[in-house]
Amino acid sequence: MRPPHIVILGLGGVGGYFGGLWTRYAMAHPDQLRVSYLMRPGAHYDCVRSEGLRISSPRLAETVVRPSCVTCDPQELEPIDYLVVVTKSYDLADSIRPLQPFLTKESAVLPLLNGLDIHEQLRTMLPAEVERWAGIAYVTARRTEPGVVESHSDNERLYAGSLARPIGSERTASEERLLRISQVAGIDLVIPDDPMEEVRKKFLMLSNSAAATGYYDCGVEGLLGAHRAFVIGLTEELCQLYRAKGWGISDADPVASALRRIDRMPPATTTSMNSDLRNHHQSEVESLVGYVVRESQRLGLSAPHYEEAYAGILQRIAQQ
Repeated sequence: MRPPHIVILGLGGVGGYFGGLWTRYAMAHPDQLRVSYLMRPGAHYDCVRSEGLRISSPRLAETVVRPSCVTCDPQELEPIDYLVVVTKSYDLADSIRPLQPFLTKESAVLPLLNGLDIHEQLRTMLPAEVERWAGIAYVTARRTEPGVVESHSDNERLYAGSLARPIGSERTASEERLLRISQVAGIDLVIPDDPMEEVRKKFLMLSNSAAATGYYDCGVEGLLGAHRAFVIGLTEELCQLYRAKGWGISDADPVASALRRIDRMPPATTTSMNSDLRNHHQSEVESLVGYVVRESQRLGLSAPHYEEAYAGILQRIAQQ
């Protein structure tokens, strides 16, 4: 019986860090796990293919890992048990399309992307027999140079689970298998009762700060200073959307919780989305901000702060 095979699609900070931990275990136990990286051509690919992936974090010594396969061609991959999708949301369709012929009823697809519309998009992209998962990652990790991923977190955690499992039922066999693999690989994986609830919790943390920093082109210190009232308005509109869609909000005071979370962020930093905007890179504005505007309009909700931020970010992009 062959060992399970994890394919990492998107080797940035999140994919590189968690993929690196799975790879470290697979290198020591090739009969227990195989890991492959499916990458785009370029300097990052060349470095990883020739020299391996170098990962580091506060709780890990610097480690170089070499997966079973590093390729740009899905035809070179062994049968896929777990496809971990860690691309940007705007790359999802182009990334998944070449893999469609290689995904079977034995495959589970786990996206770790920012956005509440990702899973509906995947439903239309994947063969019906493929097991769709949902998940999110909590880690502060970046690809700092080709072939190198650094994490600045000491409490990384992964939430993931199958959408095929009814809420309240026992874990599936594929969930149990990935949980066992992750535990021995040193990954804190949680299989939640409702994985989509965890996705929505994280979106509630990300969307408002991404909208505000992207609109004002500011760092975290600006969110609690000059733009505090705007952040509060964004958070209230996002909570309004959640309630209209029947999604629970676990925080008794989500606005105060949002401000506390921002207060814990390093003040000199900015969000990943605003960093992409500053560097004139494509950004996740549609998934993180545009989605809220479109859904609010569809449901007849007033969201003036999100509309202002969305329009301002689009104008900023147009002027670049």
